[in-house]
Amino acid sequence: MRPDRFDAQALRFTRSYVAPLIRIWYAKAEFNHLVYNNIMENLSPGYRDRVQQRMAQRNQRRWWSPAENIPGRAPDFSAAFDGK
Repeated sequence: MRPDRFDAQALRFTRSYVAPLIRIWYAKAEFNHLVYNNIMENLSPGYRDRVQQRMAQRNQRRWWSPAENIPGRAPDFSAAFDGK
């Protein structure tokens, strides 16, 4: 663990293991968008861009942008079941 990244790693640990209500998937999604993404961007500038780059390398897309507090549309479930 790099000392300059301790605060970001502590936040990740807290999000994953300490907060019990975060284990509920819809609460976790809300927490990620309203709190976690903003804090991580402040602690580690460029965080959102790095996540987006990793997703592009893996040919992944997201329906709820990390910069949006409320999703702009419903998810497209047909893409999950088309085998793509």
